[in-house]
Amino acid sequence: VSVVIGTPGRIMDHLERKTLNLDRLTTVVLDEADEMISMGFKEDIEKILSLVNQEEKHQTWLFSATMSKEIRKIADHFLDQPAQVKIESESRTAESVNQMFFQVSELQKPSVVENLIDSVEGFYGLIFCQTKALVIELSEYLKKNGYPADCLHGDMDQSARERAMKAFRERRISIMICTDVASRGIDVKDLTHVINYSLPRELDLYIHRIGRTGRGGKEGVAWNLVTPSHHGLVSRIERETRTKMKRAELPTPESLLKMKIKRAHAGFDSAITRHADAVERIQSSLQGTGWTEAVEHLSKEEIVARFLAGTLKMPNAVKVEMKPSHNPFKPAKNRMERRKDFISARKGKGRIFGKPAFK
Repeated sequence: VSVVIGTPGRIMDHLERKTLNLDRLTTVVLDEADEMISMGFKEDIEKILSLVNQEEKHQTWLFSATMSKEIRKIADHFLDQPAQVKIESESRTAESVNQMFFQVSELQKPSVVENLIDSVEGFYGLIFCQTKALVIELSEYLKKNGYPADCLHGDMDQSARERAMKAFRERRISIMICTDVASRGIDVKDLTHVINYSLPRELDLYIHRIGRTGRGGKEGVAWNLVTPSHHGLVSRIERETRTKMKRAELPTPESLLKMKIKRAHAGFDSAITRHADAVERIQSSLQGTGWTEAVEHLSKEEIVARFLAGTLKMPNAVKVEMKPSHNPFKPAKNRMERRKDFISARKGKGRIFGKPAFK
């Protein structure tokens, strides 16, 4: 064969079993280098590149959305006088994207996401999580609560990914939860919102995420959920993008309830048209069931309120207890204090997540 495509782990497996020979290689392409390194493939990448026959003339192409120190080290070590091609948009962030952040606690994030989606009409967007586990957990949480949601992550096979994307493009689902790696290549028009379940530490990833909305001259919205310990990332993004990220207040239970009532009213009107036969049959069968007598002394408002109380999920206020924020890039303790903590943990005194740190 003239072209071999594989993950670093699979290529390493073939090299170790001597079923792949790199002696006459003419071109090496390393795609998504930043994500490969973040996923822990740095040693495999370095090993593969070191096995390429340096005496044979060949080209190495390295593609990366970001240029971290680790990627720069690999480029400097394995590439000979490389030419760097950098593609930048005219603006670091789209002016058509309204960026805002909500300061919340980690435990309240699922409820906050639910309330934010309920607060707008016609939500159609992406939710970015840092890990596959968070993607799966949030997807299951939203689906359990009746939201049309699905997810994309690295462990999904191609057929499952295509099914999810087809449903999303056709708007049979309106909420897609994904990781940065799984979202690469997604091109969906008219997204109204992007939610950052947590802010990425790399600026390019943030810009890449929010750039999915506000396209084609339309306005988009980027909601960022920020814990106190990550508040410093907001200032960093504002400084490097030269934009201001507005701090927003969470929707109140009263405003959420009004939105739910409006949606129920729209469904009520459409039900008369879509289920005319069923409405007529039920109406003709009411006699003798006690319903006529039950509502004859009630006002129209009371009847509507009793009906909606049995069908709507009542929104609750999200109470977030905040600790004082701090800069996540500044060490909390000096070197000597951290050394004392480490020694204390080795003696069995330290505790992590309620369990002994060392045994």
